[in-house]
Amino acid sequence: RRLVVTNPGDLTATVKIGSLTTSGRGQLAGAEQLEVPPQATRSIDLAVGLDGQPGAIRLDSTQPVTAGMWLDAGGNDARHDPAYTAATSPLPGNSLWPLALGKAATTVLQLANPGEADATVTVTAGSGDDPGQAQDVTVPAGSTLEVALAAGDTNLVRVQTGATDLRGALVATATLGRVRAITVVDLAADDSRSGEAPVVFDPHAGS
Repeated sequence: RRLVVTNPGDLTATVKIGSLTTSGRGQLAGAEQLEVPPQATRSIDLAVGLDGQPGAIRLDSTQPVTAGMWLDAGGNDARHDPAYTAATSPLPGNSLWPLALGKAATTVLQLANPGEADATVTVTAGSGDDPGQAQDVTVPAGSTLEVALAAGDTNLVRVQTGATDLRGALVATATLGRVRAITVVDLAADDSRSGEAPVVFDPHAGS
């Protein structure tokens, strides 16, 4: 897993990197901080610090930055199937997410709680014909929790919570021939994603 940070501003950004894993809050060995010069992009490998654990990354920066994660399920370069994820907004209080991956994939719901209080979440995994059984889980403060979903029997996932800062993602893995495939679906409401790119005048462009 590799973190990529871009600084579009005119001042150097000092970015502190923290983790929320199944063991709680922590720092990543060898990757506690990243300096990003103005109008530049820097990346840092988080594989050693995360040590194979599921988790979320929290960034605190001295300047506005944008960031994303590159990850794969392992294997040599010829067998990589990369996935990408980015910072997301909190989950809505009641949301329904489609999931169509078939019986070959193993899927988990990852829930990250950056808050100071435990978060109670009701997860219902079902299909169009079977709404499924609701399951209550608790995501400890400062931690990440994984909820396994039944392979092949789930194509709808409902997430209900009273927490206001919970983040979520669906992570699916499968072996396709000799490739270890992975996909990550960030659970973010449509209104949290901008559909338009801002257009601004740049006097240096085209010169």
